[in-house]
Amino acid sequence: TMQGGGYQEHEAGTERLKAERAREKLVRMGLIGGFFLAVCMLVSLFYLSLGKPSPDRAGNSYKEANDLFAKGDKVAAEGKYREAIVLNPEHPFAWANLGNVLRDRGEGEEALECHLKARQLTPDRPRSAYNLGISLHGEGFYEAAEREYKHAIQLTGDSSAMVETIKGHMVLDLARVYSNLGVSYQAQGRLEEAAGAFDAALGHSAHNRAASLNLCNVLLPL
Repeated sequence: TMQGGGYQEHEAGTERLKAERAREKLVRMGLIGGFFLAVCMLVSLFYLSLGKPSPDRAGNSYKEANDLFAKGDKVAAEGKYREAIVLNPEHPFAWANLGNVLRDRGEGEEALECHLKARQLTPDRPRSAYNLGISLHGEGFYEAAEREYKHAIQLTGDSSAMVETIKGHMVLDLARVYSNLGVSYQAQGRLEEAAGAFDAALGHSAHNRAASLNLCNVLLPL
């Protein structure tokens, strides 16, 4: 089981067919994401032309979205995150949180586009790489997900089980990163590497149930 995102089995097919489908999906997502970003930029420019402080308004919308999400109203939260992005297309956390809401709702392709944008805006933030890794994995891009998980680990320096803290709150748990990395290895049939990643996850948190169960699953065939 992948933490923070669903682990799905994909039907087997020829490598060529899978590669063609992957390319088609990425092209389609790029077109949709590019159109949405263009609309956001135009609306933001309109607000600026009226003399309205779009960044400040975006911050207020983002805070409202977080409050709504905390209360469990994900539909309203999604609307507010979108509003924040329209007001400020360069708001990385609005992009990231919108991606999380969409992924939870099963809108994997749009969620991936959001996390790609958040990653571009905050390339040195471990959480951005982690979120992108989850969305990539959910869409079947296992090798790309692997790279993002490894990048998140590299950015943190692999120095602590709990890293990138903001006001004392944990933002990224390396045990989860390693556990999800193991799932990506597992999806590629690289069981020994998967076992190593799950073992690393347990080294950071011995109580990580998903890593423990997955380690047992990959050790059985070895």
